This record gives sequence, structure tokens and C-alpha cells, in this order.
Amino acid sequence: MRIITFISLILIFASCKTEVKRFDEPENLIPRDSMVLIMEELTVLESYITTKYPMMHVNEKVMRKSGDAILKKYHISFKRFDESVSYYGSRQDEMQSIYTEVQDSLNWKLNHLQ
Repeated sequence: MRIITFISLILIFASCKTEVKRFDEPENLIPRDSMVLIMEELTVLESYITTKYPMMHVNEKVMRKSGDAILKKYHISFKRFDESVSYYGSRQDEMQSIYTEVQDSLNWKLNHLQ
């Protein structure tokens, strides 16, 4: 949950200002295509967890552990993820493009399940 909350906060703060502070590209920036895959898995995970565990105090704990497991699957530390989200989040068009690609991919998968 802290991952999704962090991403949401970045997007909220980024949308409130007319000028967003740009972060320098971190040395270990997660490549865009990998970021899309990670964000896609986190989106599906958050959707499942909030449906299965509607009580916030429970779903936050489950989301934290499960989100950490997704990052571990990709061999990505939370620090690296955090820096990459900050970088992409400071480039609103790029972050919006990542979210659009995540949404398109999930819609495609949903349509092909039916």
C-alpha cells in the first residue's frame, strides 16, 4: 500500500503545481518498459487486495508485503523504485504515458480473457 500511496501522492502533488520540480535521472533508473510491467502488476495487486480486504488497516499490511514481493521478483529495491517513480513522476507526460500503457495492457488482457 505504501507504494501505491506514494505514487498517488506524487501524482497529486505534481498535478497541483504549474511547474513540477524535475528530478535528475538516477543512476539506477528502472527502464520504462520494466516500469510499465511493475506498475501493471502493482495495479492488479492493489485492485485484488482492496476487493478482498476492504478494511484499510488490513489491506495496507497485505499490500506492503505483496508489493515488496513484486519488487523482489524484479530484483528491485524500494529505494530504486522510489527514485524511479520520482524521476518519472517529475515528467508528467512520461508518467501519464506509462499509466496509459498499463491501462491499455490490462484492458487488452481483460478482453482476451472473455
